Amino acid sequence: MSNQENDVQRTPVEIFKQKKTFTVRQGQRYSDRLYWEEMIGLVAAMTIPERPLCMQWLKTQQQHDRRKSRLKTGETPLKHHTTFPTESKSQD
Repeated sequence: MSNQENDVQRTPVEIFKQKKTFTVRQGQRYSDRLYWEEMIGLVAAMTIPERPLCMQWLKTQQQHDRRKSRLKTGETPLKHHTTFPTESKSQD
């Protein structure tokens, strides 16, 4: 990650509401005339980690069944379900 990208990530996000639209500003960058859904999506995209934890919620039926079985038996979740992503670029 470049220093410029890192600086942008540390810059506060400002949200301004007009009559029916929003403006999202971060430092010198901004997007205006956004509807509510677009504003929420932009702010979420700006704050989500490289590998968002919510992606682990997408599972096949077999994976859902195994998880339900583990929960019924009291087995603890797998390690990757309880940790946060790291800065490393390793691929699973």
